[in-house]
Amino acid sequence: MGKHMNVRGSLSELWMVLALIVFLSVKGTLIQGQTASSTFTVFVSNPGALVAPVCRGQQIEEFNHQFEGGLYAQLINNPSFEEIDHKFNSIPAANWSVVKSGSSDGILSGQTSEETSMLNSHQNHCIKLTVTSVASGSVGLANGGYWGIKLVNDTKYRVSFWAKGGSNFKGTLRANLESNGGKVYAHSADFKIDANWKHFICDLTTSGISNVQEPTGL
Repeated sequence: MGKHMNVRGSLSELWMVLALIVFLSVKGTLIQGQTASSTFTVFVSNPGALVAPVCRGQQIEEFNHQFEGGLYAQLINNPSFEEIDHKFNSIPAANWSVVKSGSSDGILSGQTSEETSMLNSHQNHCIKLTVTSVASGSVGLANGGYWGIKLVNDTKYRVSFWAKGGSNFKGTLRANLESNGGKVYAHSADFKIDANWKHFICDLTTSGISNVQEPTGL
């Protein structure tokens, strides 16, 4: 499952820059865990079986996304737009794509500090969505997470992102949780942006998700 950032407006050409999207799952019901005490005894004078000297325990390697998408709590793949898409040898398009409906259309491109002002001194890249047509429908950018994003029905998901717009941008932004086929399971209110970086946060609660679903993306 996934999320789309939809852009709506009345101009023939719009543009905006997104800096960061954080996508965390928050269960609708909190369950209080029970606390319990336990003890154990170590007999250092009575060792057991010898351990192989080459055994170092579990190995964690990033190439299989054991940190990102595993230990890392965000559901978005490449949320800071710093990863290179080796297929296209470009930054920061990795794992991001344009989504559109009707006759709307847009183009994604990477931005550096030489091309636009960044959110802070630690940020090296952000992503720019140039909207070339909004005659009908909407246009946005999507992320598929790590082999899809699992959405659970009647569950709250928190979305957090920074965005700014060009001087001629007169549209709004909306965050959607939807399937690859475009079925919307949750959506935010319309956000208004301006020429300065602005932080947006919203909680989206899913509905209409069946037990058997098609693969989805953000």
